[in-house]
Amino acid sequence: MRTKISVSLLFYCIAVPALAQIDMIGEAFQEFATKRFWQYEEISITWNMEGTIQAELNEGINNLFEENPALAEVNFTTILQKDSSLWQVYYYRAVSRKQLKEFSGAKQDLQQALKLYPNFYEGYVELAKVYHLRRKNIESEQALKEAIRLDKSKAVAYYLRGDIDLGQDQVRSAVNYYKQCLAVDSLFHDAHIKLSLIDFFVKKNEGVALSHLNKVLANDSLQKNALLFRSIMLFKKDKEQSVQDLSNLILVNPLNLMARYLRGIQLTEIKKFDQAFADFQRVIKSTSIDDNQFAGKQTWVDKKIDIQNVGAYILTRVYGLSDNDAAKIKQAYCHILNGEFILAVGILNQTSNPLQEPVCLY
Repeated sequence: MRTKISVSLLFYCIAVPALAQIDMIGEAFQEFATKRFWQYEEISITWNMEGTIQAELNEGINNLFEENPALAEVNFTTILQKDSSLWQVYYYRAVSRKQLKEFSGAKQDLQQALKLYPNFYEGYVELAKVYHLRRKNIESEQALKEAIRLDKSKAVAYYLRGDIDLGQDQVRSAVNYYKQCLAVDSLFHDAHIKLSLIDFFVKKNEGVALSHLNKVLANDSLQKNALLFRSIMLFKKDKEQSVQDLSNLILVNPLNLMARYLRGIQLTEIKKFDQAFADFQRVIKSTSIDDNQFAGKQTWVDKKIDIQNVGAYILTRVYGLSDNDAAKIKQAYCHILNGEFILAVGILNQTSNPLQEPVCLY
């Protein structure tokens, strides 16, 4: 599902002076571009069913919320074995199966839900998601068209149609659907963010792009995607604001290694090397624990530099050196991650014994 906008984004990322930025930001965009298709829409439930069924349904919904779709599917299957007339349960089992990538079963459940309740807006929306994930865009568009016919006052179908068009490089049509989404719901943040990315990376209209993100953050100051993409857009133009956005992103998501990595790059740029190294240190420790557990999967962090081996080795030795040498080596490491190799070598040569200290030689 690569799009022209994602390609534009990748090439534009030379504005971020980091060695791994292309993979890093490209992955962030791809995750954001597709996340709504993996999410599900909440539906209202009248809790008037038999007691054990009600308890099982509540358990299933809680399992979905806690990202345990396999357990949720068992809950919903148990209910349907007792009562096969509950269209809401077919819907939620379809959601579970979609998250388990059991797309055929998900489609069958949604079709059964729609048979039981033909005017089911969210059912058509979820069916469109399943079709799209199976790369059946024509069927997906038809399902969204039916959802919009049923209820023109709900925003999500317009948004998803915009995503489908954007995935097919139909930028103008995507923009129109995102705008229709916002006409229905002006606080649909993801639509603002998609328009911002299009304005910035395709139309090269920085002011309009930032205005979309500013609207989002005015309503939700800790909106994660808006903070990330505004920090990227301001990376060269307003470093202090970029650092602040990344700091807010880390505040709301302390495990976001990308935000720490980017903030480390920015702090290096403004010569706050101790703070920069602290961010890189957090990334180093997180990536050194277990390759298999690392969420980055050995792509953006060390495709251009072996941050694990170099960084981990520095951490084992640097604190045994003099304060001056330790500071120089940490500063040099920050410059290495920033792609400033000549500068890094010059700083290493300022240490007390650069030709014999293993860290400097390494």
